[in-house]
Amino acid sequence: MYEFTAQLASFQPPRVEEQVLFASLQGRQAEIDRFLGVMTGSEPLRDYLAPGNLARVIGVRGMASILLGRLRGGRPRAARDGALAGA
Repeated sequence: MYEFTAQLASFQPPRVEEQVLFASLQGRQAEIDRFLGVMTGSEPLRDYLAPGNLARVIGVRGMASILLGRLRGGRPRAARDGALAGA
């Protein structure tokens, strides 16, 4: 949990895994509540990050996006595009 919190606090671009997770939470209040429960400690991080739960939350497309993102270097699309454009 510490590492995740430190990553969020660093204001670095989110990793592919974070992008997929956050996108999958959009409009799903029950899942947002569970995620915030992890952040506050009322939902065990280990249970939330269990492969079965993550597959349920982010789905097959989310898992595929993570794998493709890792193959591309794990950086968000905007960061890759900006680096290529010399920004």
